[in-house]
Amino acid sequence: MAVDGKNLRIGTLAFCLVLFVFAICSSSRAFAANTRQLQSVDLRGALCDAAQVEINKPLAGVEFFSENKLLAYTVCQTAGEPMLSIRGDFKPSDSKHLRAAIVDLATGKVEQHFDWPTQGDTSSVSVTSKGNLLVKRKDVLETYDLQGKRIARLILKTANFHDPLMMIPAYVVGTMTVTEVAMTTSGMPITATLVLDEDTLQPLFRWSTKNELEDRVIGASSAMAAAWQDVRGEKRIVIRKSGDKDWKTIWTGSSAFMVGPQFLDAYRFVMATDKEIMVFNRNGDVEARASLKAQQYAVAKDGKHIVAAYTESSPSAVFAPSIRIDVFGASFQRTATLANFANDAPDFRVALSPDGDKLAILGNLHVKVLGITE
Repeated sequence: MAVDGKNLRIGTLAFCLVLFVFAICSSSRAFAANTRQLQSVDLRGALCDAAQVEINKPLAGVEFFSENKLLAYTVCQTAGEPMLSIRGDFKPSDSKHLRAAIVDLATGKVEQHFDWPTQGDTSSVSVTSKGNLLVKRKDVLETYDLQGKRIARLILKTANFHDPLMMIPAYVVGTMTVTEVAMTTSGMPITATLVLDEDTLQPLFRWSTKNELEDRVIGASSAMAAAWQDVRGEKRIVIRKSGDKDWKTIWTGSSAFMVGPQFLDAYRFVMATDKEIMVFNRNGDVEARASLKAQQYAVAKDGKHIVAAYTESSPSAVFAPSIRIDVFGASFQRTATLANFANDAPDFRVALSPDGDKLAILGNLHVKVLGITE
């Protein structure tokens, strides 16, 4: 039987439509694999409108208090004429404010608000292992209880106004590391890292060593320090233990970026490159790894669950790049995968609940919470 061109075109179009619908259904199934949505909360009313979000690193953040409560924050531009501020002297009239909200996941309602005037572009709020707020505003660290009462305050003075301060929390071991890169009068680069109690901000241990000029990030517990270096284009991961005089190189390779370190306990930590995410043990050996491009990751407070997120290239120029999110449990086995997640937020963030049972995804001041059904 002959088939004319018109019927052939209609048949081809119908076939393509079926394939398209199948692809959408498959993507939906992939997105829902081992997860179920629990809450979806719009935080613009609690924080600020998206147009008021101020430049900050990161633009926003999300973290769990417990299995049933989470914290989200951003920095907002407030109304009024811009004014000069004294460094570290925060006033309500400052044009930028660090705002945070606590969400009850049982109801999806915001139950508490926090607001702090801020300066600079590196403000953040995180949750300590004891359930307090750790607030960073430029060169000032503070801790607060959930009633808004300040517990401790630490003003950090750099050796040079332009010297960077790198602050990395290690929630699992209850510490905060503050690292300053400075130069001696003879031009020798010195990296000093202070390990603080994350609630009282009292110093627990000080790491001081002559480092390569290319040192970028250092994290530490009271037992071990870890860092990554860029030496003549080659990336290195190095460690030191108490009593060691020099760094020990435990990994070398090429990578467009490095993320970490973040400690799982006093001796184990996670690092990510543009090719894989790795867990290192106390001897510097890789005890677990997964091949993926982890542009960001977060560790649950049990130290056993990790979530990694990265951009996947689109199979066609018609479709925008999508986000893939993988959740790993004990023994670094995948427990859930979210594929084809719409990349509609330039700086989305992810977080895991303390036991790794829930995943939060924050983008454009909207947070989705999913249960992990492994």
